[in-house]
Amino acid sequence: MSEGTVSRRKFLGSLAGTAAIFAAAGYLGGYQSGVQVKPPVEETTTATTTAAPIKLGSMNPLTGFDASNGQEMHRGTELAINEINAQGGILGRKIEWYELDTGEFTADVTMACIDTLATKYNIDFAVYGYAPVYGPSYERWAQYDVPFLHVDTVQEFVDWVNNNPSEAWLGWMACPPEPFYGTGLPLLLDRIIESGAWKPATKTAAVLRGEDSYGQRIAAGFIEEIKKRGWSITLDETVTFGTVEYGPFLTKVRSNPPDIVVNTDYISSDYAAFVKQFTDNPTPSLMYGQWAPSAPEFIQLLGDKANGIIWSTLVGPLTRAGAPYQDAITEVWYNKYKVAYNAEPGDQGAICYDMTWMWANATMIAGTTDKRAVTDVLSKMVYRGACGTYRFNKEHYPNPYPSVEKDPSLGLSHQWLQIQGQKHRIISPELYAGAQFELPWWFKR
Repeated sequence: MSEGTVSRRKFLGSLAGTAAIFAAAGYLGGYQSGVQVKPPVEETTTATTTAAPIKLGSMNPLTGFDASNGQEMHRGTELAINEINAQGGILGRKIEWYELDTGEFTADVTMACIDTLATKYNIDFAVYGYAPVYGPSYERWAQYDVPFLHVDTVQEFVDWVNNNPSEAWLGWMACPPEPFYGTGLPLLLDRIIESGAWKPATKTAAVLRGEDSYGQRIAAGFIEEIKKRGWSITLDETVTFGTVEYGPFLTKVRSNPPDIVVNTDYISSDYAAFVKQFTDNPTPSLMYGQWAPSAPEFIQLLGDKANGIIWSTLVGPLTRAGAPYQDAITEVWYNKYKVAYNAEPGDQGAICYDMTWMWANATMIAGTTDKRAVTDVLSKMVYRGACGTYRFNKEHYPNPYPSVEKDPSLGLSHQWLQIQGQKHRIISPELYAGAQFELPWWFKR
């Protein structure tokens, strides 16, 4: 029987009849062309199969300044693969996983990762967190005719889809693009002001932009929208990745204290250093850290000093550690992660877990690994994962709830969170909120 005509009975039989335990094999082969190659997960099984494996590729920042998120990407993908393979694989075939290290996200290393995955390992599909070589990376995947699923969270991907209709079927982004961050923050501030929990003294904001297009675009969107509300900007400067000393920026902030300090550098260690230096001599300003606090290391680095920070995500787990709101599906994933790694998960762990299972489900529904067939299913399916509901629109990303999609069962929740008691509390949207906004501790000093 050909792969494309595997019967439902045969597939279910393969799930029931095969028990497998998989463990990470570690790194072998060293560095090749500037990338570190992780071989597929090793297999111990009681069943013998001659079916060729399905090859999945990933490229994640396993080393370098974003290694904390890279670890989450690795764990989330690994956890999903182990589960799928333990159930017999996909269509009776095991997943063979190749993961490469993008390190510091340089263009040459990122492109080498794609080249190696496509030509040396001949992967069937790519699932990865993000790789900030926006545009050229999509072209390279398309050059090799490799479908790819990611969370780059950038408008560049949407533009690529719209401008390349003959190749767009290959690319899928499992979250909305970043402009929603910038335009959404003023709406959150409106709600906080209306609640009476906080009132701006001068209607002013200081903005530090992350150096990449992602950080720049979010900052620009925020500035445009907040000015429409009669606010003014006291500081608008760009900060480079890896900055550890923020004295010059903070001197300007303290000389003219704003109502809110917005920082769009997404690197967790960068923003943790900024918050630590700010809280040594704080101004009565709200602190918005965009997405940087999502990595577990952020609270680990700051402890109680992290309390009061506001941040947001366009895709993230609906259940948070110790939070009152509990989502049944997310809680199952959360408990699995805790058992597997004896650690609190970060957002990328849930995201990459969801993307891997989403791809696996699309392949099972398609009944084949044919690229067109799998992506055609992906374009139509509604998948409910640990982060909520994924349903791709015509521009190949899920619409955010509630700003665009009004039905929470068909859109990804744009979450706004505040760290309280060293825990991430969802404060908006109301449907998922497990806490209310609290005035940060440094206002009370």
